[in-house]
Amino acid sequence: MVAAGGGVLTGKYLNADSDHDRLNKAEYFQHYKVERAMQIAQIVIDIAAEVGCSAAQVALAWIRQQSPCHIPIIGARNLDHLKDNLGCLNVTLNQAQLTRLNTASEVDPGFALQFLRRLQNLFLRS
Repeated sequence: MVAAGGGVLTGKYLNADSDHDRLNKAEYFQHYKVERAMQIAQIVIDIAAEVGCSAAQVALAWIRQQSPCHIPIIGARNLDHLKDNLGCLNVTLNQAQLTRLNTASEVDPGFALQFLRRLQNLFLRS
Protein backbone atom coordinates (compact mmCIF):
# COMPACT_ATOMS: atom_id res chain seq x y z
CA MET A 1 0.00 0.00 0.00
CA VAL A 2 1.27 3.43 -0.88
CA ALA A 3 0.23 5.65 1.98
CA ALA A 4 0.25 8.96 0.20
CA GLY A 5 -0.24 7.40 -3.23
CA GLY A 6 2.32 9.47 -5.09
CA GLY A 7 1.07 12.50 -3.20
CA VAL A 8 -2.59 11.97 -4.09
CA LEU A 9 -3.69 11.37 -0.50
CA THR A 10 -2.15 14.65 0.58
CA GLY A 11 -4.91 16.33 -1.45
CA LYS A 12 -2.63 18.44 -3.62
CA TYR A 13 -4.12 16.98 -6.82
CA LEU A 14 -7.80 17.43 -5.94
CA ASN A 15 -7.91 20.84 -7.60
CA ALA A 16 -8.03 20.42 -11.40
CA ASP A 17 -6.08 23.68 -11.76
CA SER A 18 -3.34 22.50 -9.42
CA ASP A 19 0.19 23.72 -10.04
CA HIS A 20 1.29 20.19 -9.22
CA ASP A 21 1.01 18.59 -12.63
CA ARG A 22 3.27 15.59 -12.05
CA LEU A 23 0.22 13.35 -12.43
CA ASN A 24 -0.54 14.87 -15.81
CA LYS A 25 3.01 14.74 -17.15
CA ALA A 26 4.48 11.48 -15.84
CA GLU A 27 3.00 8.26 -17.20
CA TYR A 28 4.10 6.42 -14.04
CA PHE A 29 1.63 8.42 -11.95
CA GLN A 30 -1.41 8.01 -14.20
CA HIS A 31 -2.69 4.99 -12.23
CA TYR A 32 -2.96 7.20 -9.14
CA LYS A 33 -5.23 9.73 -10.83
CA VAL A 34 -8.53 7.93 -10.66
CA GLU A 35 -11.84 9.06 -9.20
CA ARG A 36 -11.69 6.51 -6.38
CA ALA A 37 -8.26 7.74 -5.24
CA MET A 38 -9.52 11.31 -5.28
CA GLN A 39 -12.53 10.31 -3.15
CA ILE A 40 -10.23 8.63 -0.61
CA ALA A 41 -8.03 11.75 -0.65
CA GLN A 42 -11.05 13.88 0.22
CA ILE A 43 -11.82 11.64 3.21
CA VAL A 44 -8.18 11.91 4.34
CA ILE A 45 -8.43 15.71 4.08
CA ASP A 46 -11.71 15.77 6.00
CA ILE A 47 -10.21 13.68 8.79
CA ALA A 48 -7.09 15.88 8.85
CA ALA A 49 -9.35 18.89 9.44
CA GLU A 50 -11.12 17.03 12.27
CA VAL A 51 -7.85 16.01 13.92
CA GLY A 52 -6.00 19.27 13.29
CA CYS A 53 -3.07 17.89 11.30
CA SER A 54 -1.97 17.53 7.69
CA ALA A 55 -3.44 15.03 5.23
CA ALA A 56 -0.02 13.41 4.90
CA GLN A 57 0.05 12.84 8.68
CA VAL A 58 -3.40 11.21 8.53
CA ALA A 59 -2.35 8.93 5.65
CA LEU A 60 0.78 7.84 7.50
CA ALA A 61 -1.02 7.45 10.85
CA TRP A 62 -3.63 5.31 9.08
CA ILE A 63 -0.90 2.91 7.92
CA ARG A 64 0.80 2.92 11.34
CA GLN A 65 -2.44 1.96 13.06
CA GLN A 66 -3.22 -1.01 10.80
CA SER A 67 -1.02 -3.41 12.77
CA PRO A 68 2.46 -3.61 14.27
CA CYS A 69 3.54 -5.24 11.02
CA HIS A 70 2.69 -2.17 8.90
CA ILE A 71 5.37 0.47 8.80
CA PRO A 72 4.87 3.49 6.55
CA ILE A 73 7.74 4.45 4.29
CA ILE A 74 8.25 8.18 4.14
CA GLY A 75 9.01 9.64 0.73
CA ALA A 76 9.75 13.26 1.55
CA ARG A 77 11.10 15.50 -1.19
CA ASN A 78 12.41 18.17 1.17
CA LEU A 79 13.03 18.89 4.86
CA ASP A 80 9.60 20.47 5.40
CA HIS A 81 7.90 17.35 4.03
CA LEU A 82 10.06 15.16 6.27
CA LYS A 83 9.18 17.19 9.36
CA ASP A 84 5.49 17.11 8.45
CA ASN A 85 5.57 13.35 7.81
CA LEU A 86 7.30 12.66 11.12
CA GLY A 87 4.44 14.54 12.78
CA CYS A 88 2.32 11.43 12.09
CA LEU A 89 3.92 9.95 15.21
CA ASN A 90 1.80 12.37 17.24
CA VAL A 91 -1.45 11.52 15.43
CA THR A 92 -3.84 8.83 16.62
CA LEU A 93 -6.99 8.25 14.62
CA ASN A 94 -10.11 7.08 16.43
CA GLN A 95 -11.98 3.93 15.43
CA ALA A 96 -14.65 5.83 13.49
CA GLN A 97 -11.98 7.60 11.42
CA LEU A 98 -10.15 4.34 10.74
CA THR A 99 -13.41 2.71 9.70
CA ARG A 100 -14.16 5.56 7.27
CA LEU A 101 -10.73 5.21 5.69
CA ASN A 102 -10.80 1.41 5.58
CA THR A 103 -14.31 1.31 4.12
CA ALA A 104 -13.49 3.87 1.45
CA SER A 105 -10.34 2.03 0.42
CA GLU A 106 -11.64 -1.54 0.43
CA VAL A 107 -10.56 -3.46 -2.64
CA ASP A 108 -13.34 -4.98 -4.70
CA PRO A 109 -12.39 -8.64 -5.00
CA GLY A 110 -14.21 -8.78 -8.31
CA PHE A 111 -15.00 -11.71 -10.50
CA ALA A 112 -11.96 -13.84 -9.64
CA LEU A 113 -12.85 -14.13 -5.96
CA GLN A 114 -16.52 -14.70 -6.70
CA PHE A 115 -15.59 -17.48 -9.12
CA LEU A 116 -13.28 -19.11 -6.58
CA ARG A 117 -15.98 -18.96 -3.90
CA ARG A 118 -18.45 -20.66 -6.27
CA LEU A 119 -15.89 -23.37 -6.97
CA GLN A 120 -15.23 -23.80 -3.27
CA ASN A 121 -18.93 -24.12 -2.54
CA LEU A 122 -19.34 -26.59 -5.38
CA PHE A 123 -16.54 -28.84 -4.11
CA LEU A 124 -17.57 -28.53 -0.46
CA ARG A 125 -21.06 -29.78 -1.34
CA SER A 126 -19.65 -32.86 -3.03
